[in-house]
Amino acid sequence: MIIENFGSVCSGGRYENLAQYYTDKKLPGVGISIGLTRLFYKLNELNLINANKKSVSDVLIIPMVEDLKMPIEIATNLRKNGINTEIYLNNKKLKAKFKYANKLEIPNVVIIGEDELKENKVKVKDMETGRVYISSQNHGYAVNPESLDPKVAVPAFTNVNDGTNEGLKYVGKNIFTVQYHPEACPGPQDSGYLFDRFLRMMEEER
Repeated sequence: MIIENFGSVCSGGRYENLAQYYTDKKLPGVGISIGLTRLFYKLNELNLINANKKSVSDVLIIPMVEDLKMPIEIATNLRKNGINTEIYLNNKKLKAKFKYANKLEIPNVVIIGEDELKENKVKVKDMETGRVYISSQNHGYAVNPESLDPKVAVPAFTNVNDGTNEGLKYVGKNIFTVQYHPEACPGPQDSGYLFDRFLRMMEEER
């Protein structure tokens, strides 16, 4: 099945002797594929389904390495902590990958390359601000996201290594909290962008 200006969402056919790559027997075969991602995207675009968000993902992991062990481990930890996470596996340019995240309004992108593997750290891009930063824990406690009332506050920052909460955004109020230490240098300059955000919030309340 092909949707005009969108491409195939369902296809199939016979694949005679495809199994010969795995066995000496000659076996007939048929196959079918359904592009669920593009199908639901189009259904949402046509208002045939009711979706409040373009994507259920809170985090998109972009591996820049062939070894997927670390990306999978991070995705698993985030999912265990109730954070919807997907891994981008298509072989495309980095710009196209960010465009995908922007199109689906995925708020956070985690980039994992060779440097991140060596240092056992990851780069995080805040898609709302476009900033990429490395953070480290400097505390011995964290807020349990499951204890939050979503009508009051929602997670704003998350440690992608262990899934712990790093800050909150309060619903309907110009209030946010942050609980991490950016590594650029000691002092207030570390979190300069947070002060910029705070000043914008103050201006809005005038």
